[in-house]
Amino acid sequence: MNDAGLSMLEVASLAEAPRTILNVDVTPQRRVATQSTSLARMKAIGEAAGGSVNDVLLAACSAALRRYLDELGELPSKSLIASIPVALPRDTSQPGGGGNAISFANVKLGTDVADLRERFNVIRRSSAAGREHLKQMSQPALMAYTVLISSPQMLTRVPAIGARVPPIYNVIISNVPGPRSRLYFCGAEMEAYYPISALAHGQALNITVLSYAGGLYFGITACHDRVPSLQRLAVYSGEALDDGSLWEGDHDLRIRISIDPQGKTLTVSDNGIGMSAEEAVANLGTIAKS
Repeated sequence: MNDAGLSMLEVASLAEAPRTILNVDVTPQRRVATQSTSLARMKAIGEAAGGSVNDVLLAACSAALRRYLDELGELPSKSLIASIPVALPRDTSQPGGGGNAISFANVKLGTDVADLRERFNVIRRSSAAGREHLKQMSQPALMAYTVLISSPQMLTRVPAIGARVPPIYNVIISNVPGPRSRLYFCGAEMEAYYPISALAHGQALNITVLSYAGGLYFGITACHDRVPSLQRLAVYSGEALDDGSLWEGDHDLRIRISIDPQGKTLTVSDNGIGMSAEEAVANLGTIAKS
């Protein structure tokens, strides 16, 4: 089988998403949970694991969702499917060209895979295949596909219909670029930028991550009556980023440990991944003392 055929096998189809507790009618009640990390840390993890920042983001969300649903006894045997917005360049030679065209790619989150490293590879391959699939489409085909994948959201506006439509994805996970420099209002610095997204019938959970001034800020929005104990998802996503399984063994990350002359202060620097000295010694093989 050629590379194109192998790539197509990694593309998540519009009929793969299992029905879950996330794909039900919603009520007016909302709950928001937050998590944050640095962009430098995510880039370092991505480089060490052999993927992109977006791959690491999806892996963290996948690990959190798998653990959360498993604790509730609601983890499906099939992988959850995430819908991720993808910006595609427009053909500037066509009328109205220029700017970006926005579509959505379905990505396998590998929640049916226990091993974190193997799950990350599933996500990385599926994300790359989904993006490449969109890039290969003609403009008319891309427009038709975008309308098709958006149609369930249109149907959710019809009373009593939304939750009955078979899901073509289970959750939207967006990675949105924000301001690179710090913002101020009347001299007061904005310290963080947490996004809050809209929900719809059939989509009781949304995860949006916004970059701001070197940080990444997770806004996890859910229907309070349908997704209980939402804060667990935020905590579990942070703990997933602390799991050294993504990079341990395949890469030789050097940790520099600095101890002051009196031996009272221990400083650990690890290329932005952010582990304690104890975790560094326990998880990584090469320790360089300065």
